Amino acid sequence: MLLWRLSWACGRASPLLAVAAVLLSACTTVEASAASQRSPSAADLAASVLRLSAADVNSPVTLAARLDYAEFLLADSVSGSCERRLAEAQSQLAALRVSHGTDVLFPRGWARLVDGEYRLHRLSASCAQDGQEQTRELRAAVGAAASAVGLYRDSLDYHSMAAMQFNVAALDEQLGEHGAALEALASAIAMDREFGFREDARENYAYLLRLRGQPADDSQVAAQLRDFPERSVGLTFAWTATDARVLVRSERTRLVEGAILKSEVQSELQRSVRRHGAGWRVSYQMLSASDAAGVWPRPPSIPGLEDAVFSPMLLQHPDIEVSATGELEHVEDVEGFARRMSAQIESGIRAHAPPVAQAGSVLALGLRTVPLAIAPPIIEAQATQSYSLQTAMWIGARLRQGVWYDIDATLTLPGIPRFFVAHRLRFAYTRSVACPGGPGERLCAELVIHAMPDADAIAGVFESLRLSSGQPLPIQYASETDIRLVVDPGTLQPYEGDTRRYWYVAITQGERDALLESERRSWRAAYR
Repeated sequence: MLLWRLSWACGRASPLLAVAAVLLSACTTVEASAASQRSPSAADLAASVLRLSAADVNSPVTLAARLDYAEFLLADSVSGSCERRLAEAQSQLAALRVSHGTDVLFPRGWARLVDGEYRLHRLSASCAQDGQEQTRELRAAVGAAASAVGLYRDSLDYHSMAAMQFNVAALDEQLGEHGAALEALASAIAMDREFGFREDARENYAYLLRLRGQPADDSQVAAQLRDFPERSVGLTFAWTATDARVLVRSERTRLVEGAILKSEVQSELQRSVRRHGAGWRVSYQMLSASDAAGVWPRPPSIPGLEDAVFSPMLLQHPDIEVSATGELEHVEDVEGFARRMSAQIESGIRAHAPPVAQAGSVLALGLRTVPLAIAPPIIEAQATQSYSLQTAMWIGARLRQGVWYDIDATLTLPGIPRFFVAHRLRFAYTRSVACPGGPGERLCAELVIHAMPDADAIAGVFESLRLSSGQPLPIQYASETDIRLVVDPGTLQPYEGDTRRYWYVAITQGERDALLESERRSWRAAYR
């Protein structure tokens, strides 16, 4: 179980309370660093794709290697035959399009893939032999760039989103569509202003002035930037007694024997915050919920259904107690909560078991998942982690817009929640948005977190398993988590959240067996 807070006064992270091993390091801004190693060649990247594809064509490292190779081939700085570069890059992008893995564990990859298609069409246009072919390719590049804008936005990569919007403007101007170019460039500048990308705005204003036929020297650009917003946000814990209806939705996707399976659940909760002694008590009442907590997949009748049973989703948190200053003090009656949830989930599993030939074994498997997923230690850890990420870690923070900060913290391992592993968290205050459902003038802060487990920590987990079992455990694991939060900065009252994560586990002994799964869970609070 984990709880931490960041100490912002001195600019460093410090542990506040550790109920299990908590790893914290200095909180720093992320700076780009020059690579000290030799840059890979096209031959290196091609060989890497072949080697990784032979092991598992759907693994995240294979998919990333294909993207890296395609981006290398399409880079402006790479020389060589247009025909060969285009053909090989097209081959890599096409392989990603048809891969089953991209349907599951490609959270930010789709934006990069479509970005690659934009680059491919742009290169094709530069290599075109006649004007008509060049125009066709430029128009295709505009379409791909516009699609990439939306995909980057959805994947929370706002900087790439704004850069791609600029590319739309540049292509429109190249096509001679001056009005469309001005409109697209205005949209790019609006994104720069919304998300605080000052240096991008400097270049974009200069380009805008040139498109308008106006002077674009430093003084003219500086005049455009005079009212550019400089934003920061202070986050303060100042709860009041509240009642909110919280709608929670979760969709999981898994690849099983070439089939894409989905599990969807939702619940509606009443969340009440009340004074409790000197602090606060947060209690939850289930108003409605999906039966069986998403154990049974869609569709329910496929070969090998035994491999497709999902673990139950916990649709409700146990009640918690919080101090007057925001520390999580207690997760209430975890054992009793686990018993109640287990009974409800088991009842739903029995009532909705799929009518298939192997019904008995499938039902038994579904029931066996309950004590593993609804174990009291896991419930307590998830409740504590949820409060930490949503509220505790932000108390007293002051964040500059668009600056990414780093911290290490121990989190549960996606897909294997009984393990606690060091993760690297990168987080930022991205923009201000209207508080959902709140007064129109009330602004909330959007906060984004990217979390990846430490590779050495994962290796240590599997090494300890190997030593305890006395058996070789050739296991490969990868995961990634992206979180978007919308909170009232003056109170840290939560309004909205969206968590996307994927995990990949492969056992490489004998016949390779891999599990690919992703989840997107969102919630929204409506206060009364």
